[in-house]
Amino acid sequence: MALDISNFHHRPPRPNLPLFLTQNLKRERRDPLQPRPSLPLFLTRKPKAREGGALLSSSSGSNTAAFFFTATLFLWAASIAFVITFNGRCELMVITIGFFFFQTANFVIRRFISEDPLLVNTSVSLLHSPLISATVVYILVNQWIMKVLREMFTHEELVTGTLYGAHWALCFSCGYFAYDQLDMLLYRLYSGFIPAILLHHLILLVCFTLALYKDVTINYLILSLVCELHSIFLHTRKVRRMAGVRDVNSPLV
Repeated sequence: MALDISNFHHRPPRPNLPLFLTQNLKRERRDPLQPRPSLPLFLTRKPKAREGGALLSSSSGSNTAAFFFTATLFLWAASIAFVITFNGRCELMVITIGFFFFQTANFVIRRFISEDPLLVNTSVSLLHSPLISATVVYILVNQWIMKVLREMFTHEELVTGTLYGAHWALCFSCGYFAYDQLDMLLYRLYSGFIPAILLHHLILLVCFTLALYKDVTINYLILSLVCELHSIFLHTRKVRRMAGVRDVNSPLV
């Protein structure tokens, strides 16, 4: 049976389009095995998470946090300088000594070992932990020898008393926390709108400094520094990982 196509309407030919339109209408068939064209680096790069959750952030929330914690650190330093200069509290100079001691350690590590800000910061923290831990253990053992154990932890002794060397240790740790706060602010070693690590350091600085001003609860705060024993192993593990020491067969990992 023959098909009559005389009644079918032929579509008129498409009019010629301008060149700029025909170029947009063309689509090239892509070989599925052919790699996609690379995007610009700023479109593909993501914020690199650092060991311990720290990252280099430039968001508006991060800038607000940096301004707030920088201002509080400046006010704290001005308060320390005022009390030392005008109130004659020269024993608080140990805070300044602690600050410059750890700042010098930071410079030496950055100059001769590594320039990675997080590795440098963690290495200095690893230096602080055994120093303060050994000092606190010495203070407690020395007091244990001089006094009966049950007399060391009475409320009156912990609130109004001051163990031998406790004031110095607390000032030295206060200098470390001030250094660490400044280092994290300078190299943006924090994340979040309210960085927990910066808030932690600020609370410690306020509590330690008020106790040193009033000479109260010194022994309570010395007991809180016992947790630095745990920090030795925490910072050692982080430094090993950042240095690339990840031998699964090693009993030290």
